[in-house]
Amino acid sequence: MDELEPEAPWEAVRQALRDAAFRLLARREHSQRELMLKLQRRFPKCEPTQLSAVLQELAEEGYQSDARRQASLVRQAEARGQGPSRLAVKLREAGLPPPDETEEDASVFARLQALQAQRFSGPPQDARGWQKQARFFAYRGFPSALIRRLLGDLPWPKA
Repeated sequence: MDELEPEAPWEAVRQALRDAAFRLLARREHSQRELMLKLQRRFPKCEPTQLSAVLQELAEEGYQSDARRQASLVRQAEARGQGPSRLAVKLREAGLPPPDETEEDASVFARLQALQAQRFSGPPQDARGWQKQARFFAYRGFPSALIRRLLGDLPWPKA
């Protein structure tokens, strides 16, 4: 029932939206914004007020939770070795606020050290290795101050 009739009764529309939302939520957690966008794509003729009402019902019943989605994204970012900047982008894309407690520099630095040990054989030996590691960590979303603290000064070639 991907296509809803414009004159369909509210109960039929509500049930179709709930069924589609349950199928999405059965796969993984979604934020309100993510569900709204996916359901709008699937049911383009549906009124936004109807969508909002169904999503509000799901949240009130505990089937959908922005807090659970936020926690899920934080866990995924930490497990993948991503830094705070990368996490902030993912949260923004999902329509979620940043976490209440910001991560301590010490724990971010520890994650950065663990990522270096896992990905590289150790500290860089030359300027090329330093740049490679710095680019890798910056892409992963770690702050430049912590990257510099981990890698130290750029090793210049001896003349």
